[in-house]
Amino acid sequence: MTASGTRTGAGLVGELWKGSSIGPTFDGRLGVDFCVPADSVYTTYNPKSAWAQARWNLAHDGTGLYGNAGAVSAANPMTTGVIALMLQLDPQLDALTAKKILQKAARADKFTGKVPNPNWGYGKLDVFTALKLTKENAGRRKP
Repeated sequence: MTASGTRTGAGLVGELWKGSSIGPTFDGRLGVDFCVPADSVYTTYNPKSAWAQARWNLAHDGTGLYGNAGAVSAANPMTTGVIALMLQLDPQLDALTAKKILQKAARADKFTGKVPNPNWGYGKLDVFTALKLTKENAGRRKP
């Protein structure tokens, strides 16, 4: 860690992690749907997992059940959790609609610039807006 609290070589808070994959794809598609802020996220661990065995990674007094995750190790589960919340609001939600909602809900800022773009996709995940749009979408379907 540096004096500013960032990991060495990882970039500044708000920027893309230096190890992120970016688009476009070989066939010209965008390649990135949206980005998830996932640096130093504390999460649950399976106590028998390899992560829980890495004592340096565990939360103090977490009894091996909580620890630090970052990058894709945190971004994918975070996105999965958001989709689970979306499905609670709308059990009939299909994958394509969920993807469209997440893209529409993503936000741009000074780091993303104009979106969509090959580096940030549609922007940064905005959970509150995604859940709001999911609820609105479900409400339009009901009689």
